[in-house]
Amino acid sequence: MLVNENKHFERIKDNLIKPTIISHLYLVLIVIFTLGITSICNSQITNNIGLKDSNCILVQDSLSILPSSVIIEYQNIRLLSNEYTVVDNEILGLPTLCKKSDSLKISYRTFDFRFGEVLSHLDTTKMVKKDIVYIGYDYSPFKNSNNQALISGKGLDYNGSFTRGFSVGNSQSLVLNSNFNLQLAGDLGNGLKIVAAISDDNIPIQPEGNTQSLQEFDQVYIRLSKDKTSVVAGDYQQQSRNSYFMKYFKKLKGASVTHGQSLSTTKNLESRASFAVSKGKFNRLTLPVEEGNQGPYKLTGANGERFLIVLAGSERVYYDGVLLERGEDFDYTIDYNRAEIVFTPKRIVARESRIIIEYEYTDQNYLRTLYTLESNYTSNKLKISTQFYSEQDSKNGSGQAALDSIDKQILATSGDNLMDAVRSGVNALQEDASDQGRITYIMLDHPSSSNPDDFILKYSNDTNMPLFTAIFSEVEGGNGDYIIDNEIGTNGRVYKYVGSGMGTYLPTIRIVPPEQKQMLTSRIEYQISKNTMLYGELGWTNLDINRLSNLNKEDNQGLATNIGYKHEWALDSAKLWRLSTDLNYEYVDEKFNPLNPYRVAE
Repeated sequence: MLVNENKHFERIKDNLIKPTIISHLYLVLIVIFTLGITSICNSQITNNIGLKDSNCILVQDSLSILPSSVIIEYQNIRLLSNEYTVVDNEILGLPTLCKKSDSLKISYRTFDFRFGEVLSHLDTTKMVKKDIVYIGYDYSPFKNSNNQALISGKGLDYNGSFTRGFSVGNSQSLVLNSNFNLQLAGDLGNGLKIVAAISDDNIPIQPEGNTQSLQEFDQVYIRLSKDKTSVVAGDYQQQSRNSYFMKYFKKLKGASVTHGQSLSTTKNLESRASFAVSKGKFNRLTLPVEEGNQGPYKLTGANGERFLIVLAGSERVYYDGVLLERGEDFDYTIDYNRAEIVFTPKRIVARESRIIIEYEYTDQNYLRTLYTLESNYTSNKLKISTQFYSEQDSKNGSGQAALDSIDKQILATSGDNLMDAVRSGVNALQEDASDQGRITYIMLDHPSSSNPDDFILKYSNDTNMPLFTAIFSEVEGGNGDYIIDNEIGTNGRVYKYVGSGMGTYLPTIRIVPPEQKQMLTSRIEYQISKNTMLYGELGWTNLDINRLSNLNKEDNQGLATNIGYKHEWALDSAKLWRLSTDLNYEYVDEKFNPLNPYRVAE
């Protein structure tokens, strides 16, 4: 019994001693941690801080602040801890505290280091072996190697794009595509300004003529200007100014220079010169229409050319004297590559409809160059304008129209008679592979001629006889001997002889001669009074339809003149109603050939 009581006493003693030991151990640890914290903290710092309405950062130290050591007093009253916040090395006050126009007394202690500072023992970017040479290239799409802009200049604004791509398909090979666009405008310095628009596409196509606006490809336009002088280079448009007889609108590729000069306070002189390659040739066509047929109608050239390309945006279509608008939702659409026009239901085509179309087209026969000179003088009462225009084809054809010695000899002897500028389209069949499968003919004696050099062609593929190939050209009705034979089933067009003057085709090749157009005009306007003016214009033209011939030159040049008098009267005191009179005299020589029609279409 005594033993059991002793064991019970020992268990009670152990339960009393263990909590006491643990509590003393916690106390010792707290004392050690406090002493450690105290040993790494600096002495107390006290500052008087002036409050500012826009600054809620009360303290910003270089070391981390001990939050429990912060004491802030305002007017000798200690603030509560919820009126400020300690973040690493900063003491931030609440907005209500910052609005007080007084000062605070702040005391705090700091650690010997800053917890928010990034510390590293090694620079990992330099951890490379000594024998290894870095040959890599750091590329950034936002800056170049010199940390400079692609185009230098503070006064330049530019934007654009450069793309490359490829396309593949199950019925085509790999095709690489590229596109470049750049728009640039601004000041290059020293008063020199630039405006540029450059676009390039590796698929140069013309836009479709089914919308009002056109987006053209492969265009380069650069304009440099300084003071009263400007230079335009690339693809640009030019039209006539201040002239009654000279009317033109051209799409060009070249350069133009314009210079203005002030002769006095009331007298100015402006000059312009340009040299370029002309892209097109002008034609005005009165379209033959059919009742209820909206199209397509084929456009032809000035000399009856059937295969041509119309320059995009150069056409002007008049319907009974009204200028039409292009677009599927408007009056007409046009296929520039096929030179075909279709009218929409908004404009019903009738037999009596008068449709006149003006357009520029390229015939791809010759390289056509153009140069112009222009001078304009203006003063208070006098205006003088002089313009010179010269457009000519090169004397050597290009592409399929390249001229050989026989062609040049034919053109030299034909003069202005273009009906004689033809050569035979008949050639003996060659035995090479290029002539296999072509339409062939045999030669027969002419049935109505005893001349042994006259013959007719008949379709045949009998290899036992001499065979020939032929190129036929369409001629005006009554001048041909052949028609298209639709009864022979073959892969190609076959022609048959129907009699002299009974057909519309001949086995000949028409040779297109190089042309030259020149025009000079001079116009004077004199303001007699505020409401009265005298004016006059003299025009001279030189049209050579065959530059390779010296024959028939006597009818190339012509003259024209226009003289007029204008006067206006005010019919009421407020000058809201005015009466204008214009007395005009015009003389035009029969040899005068203007560049384009100078009168309106109707």
